Amino acid sequence: MSDKTKSTLDRIFSFVGFSIIISLVVMLVTYRRLYYGVDFTDEAFYVAMPYHFVLGGRPFIDEVNVLQTASFLTFPFIKLYYVLVGSTEGIILFTRHLYLIFMFLVALAVFITIKDILRWPVAFFISLICSYW
Repeated sequence: MSDKTKSTLDRIFSFVGFSIIISLVVMLVTYRRLYYGVDFTDEAFYVAMPYHFVLGGRPFIDEVNVLQTASFLTFPFIKLYYVLVGSTEGIILFTRHLYLIFMFLVALAVFITIKDILRWPVAFFISLICSYW
C-alpha cells in the first residue's frame, strides 16, 4: 500500500471515528433532554388517547377521533405501564423514552437496509439523520 493511500485511509478512519464520537455525544445530550422538555400541545394527546382505551374506552365506538388509530401502536406500552405502576405518574417521561427508543430502532433499520448499497460511513450518517429528525 502506498503512502498516499495509507494517509487517505487514515483521514477517512479519523473522520469516521470523530463522527461516531460526536454522534454518541448527541445521543447522550438527546437522552438527557428528555427530562427537561416541556410540550403543551400534542404530547399529552398522544398519551391521553391510549390511556382512554386502557380505562375501557372502545375504539370507533366511544372515540370518534380520526387520529385514534395511531394510539393502537402505543396502547400496549401504556397498558403495561399502567399495570406495572398503577397510576399515570411519570407516563409522559415513559412515552418520551419510548419515542427515543423507536427513533433509534428506525435508524438501525435504515442502516441495516442501506449498508450493502452504500459504504457504511455514508449509511451511518443517513441513519443518524433518521434518528434525530
